[in-house]
Amino acid sequence: MEGNTPYMLLHVSKKYLHLQKMKKKQGKALVSAIEIHEALADFNAENNVTRARLVFTFNTPTDGGEDDITSALAARSGNQTYSVIIDITDMGANDAARLKAAQAAYEGKQATFTVFSWDVSELNSDGETTVNNGVREYISLSDPYIGANVDEERSRTRMINRLARDIETGTLEFGPIVQEQHQRGSKMEYIKTEIEGVWVIEPKVFNDQRGYFFEAFKQAEFDEHIGHHVEFIQDNESKSSFGVLRGLHYQKGEHSQAKLVRVIKGKVIDVAVDLRKSSPTFGKYVLVELSEDNKRQFFIPRGFAHGFLVLSDEAIFTYKVDNVYAPQSEASIRWNDEHVGIKWAIDPKDVLLSEKDNAKSLSWEAAEKFE
Repeated sequence: MEGNTPYMLLHVSKKYLHLQKMKKKQGKALVSAIEIHEALADFNAENNVTRARLVFTFNTPTDGGEDDITSALAARSGNQTYSVIIDITDMGANDAARLKAAQAAYEGKQATFTVFSWDVSELNSDGETTVNNGVREYISLSDPYIGANVDEERSRTRMINRLARDIETGTLEFGPIVQEQHQRGSKMEYIKTEIEGVWVIEPKVFNDQRGYFFEAFKQAEFDEHIGHHVEFIQDNESKSSFGVLRGLHYQKGEHSQAKLVRVIKGKVIDVAVDLRKSSPTFGKYVLVELSEDNKRQFFIPRGFAHGFLVLSDEAIFTYKVDNVYAPQSEASIRWNDEHVGIKWAIDPKDVLLSEKDNAKSLSWEAAEKFE
């Protein structure tokens, strides 16, 4: 559905932009939660407003048409669940009352979500000729309308301001050649390590005054670079304090696990030890630093022992696995085994182990390996 807004010309940072076809995209979604987390609570207190995070899932079939919001989302994310920040200042006398009213109004209910988009192209300085015939869709998924109250004029103004800012900061560029480069640049960088099958993955991070955005995982791209399909079935998360060392863990035989690990808070040293007897790097290890700042990920295929050491006051560690936890098959190698010889960046007296790792971890010689 096209809006009533006609095309317009915009001159930003010595660029002439042709904006056309302001389109309305809609879809129905189920609201699963409304919450105010700690960072939002701080923001609310500082700005005398009440904003909340609304979590929703699109559960209506997509027809793939240009007016379908689910198509727009699918093109930008592999997720099924999304969240937005909404203003609920007018829904009560204080934060608690407003949150309660918003939860009663939305949680567990279907809602219509609306966003707007523009087809935008860059023009030469004559204002008439399109640069490289390049046209791209510019859409704001972070500022949707919920329900029937849709302000098209407000969206128009906000999108023009956001578009101008993205042009000025270099976030948005045009033309088929530039677009291709932009798309390549948005992909993660896959870095081979000295051990076959073990990868360090560095995301392309987009920063602005609001914070940052990056793609953390894209299945097709991951499989393409790794060279085979890895069917991740579960995500896990742990929180640890300075000196905590978890490892060197693995599961034996058919219960072996591939892992894709990263740190979302703090800093760790992460280690993968090759237990594959047929490998030319059998008994060798790869050591990488993962942190909330470098946002790296570390892929460890099956046939490895894995462990990490926390270097920050606190670390939140998250990882994907491709096989279920099998306690009957779990095994562990001593973190300080002399044969493996990992150079941990810590005084041994500061290492904190679990009782199980301390009591049941085996030496390299005694540990079961993979053929």
